[in-house]
Amino acid sequence: MEFWKSLDGLFNEDRKALLKLYKVADEFHGASKRRRAYEVLPTIQRLDQASLDTGQYYIQAVDYFYEISMSLRYITESSYKFIDNAHEGFSKEQIEDLRTLGAEFISVYQEFDTMIKNNNYSGLEKIKERRAQILDLYSDLVKKQIKRTKEKETGTRNSILYLNILNETKVIAMKSVNLMRAQMNLFHSDDFNAIINKNNSY
Repeated sequence: MEFWKSLDGLFNEDRKALLKLYKVADEFHGASKRRRAYEVLPTIQRLDQASLDTGQYYIQAVDYFYEISMSLRYITESSYKFIDNAHEGFSKEQIEDLRTLGAEFISVYQEFDTMIKNNNYSGLEKIKERRAQILDLYSDLVKKQIKRTKEKETGTRNSILYLNILNETKVIAMKSVNLMRAQMNLFHSDDFNAIINKNNSY
């Protein structure tokens, strides 16, 4: 997954890999932006007049997908620029912390992927619990970084990037659960097939 590759590229200070990942994330973001701008209204217009809930779920899914793409683009772009400008790399402790958060996030994301492929959202409540755990971990890691900053163990740009990556990862985790809820509601709606046949699954 690009998220994990981005962290590896940042940790290894691999400029070429980060540039490639940034371009991929930028294309993904652009596609999400175009879908949001040009496909939502025509899709809504094709729905039955009584399908207000279906339209709402579809708009939510598109919006959450777009917001996730923004966070992924930010992580890859800021990581690339950080390394390209030869700033101080992350410490061993910072790398370990981000790997811990990344592993938790990837695990949840894999469960999301399985739900979508199987069209089975029975585990969504459990996923919400996992999201709460990620938020708790996020808070702990922010506190650790604040302590490192106060003790001048890391530089300003280093600390800013680290905290921003933590925040964007938190955003992705939260929006992903919201996306799953919208996807679940959309799947159970009467007009699901009409939307999927035109736009594919989210």
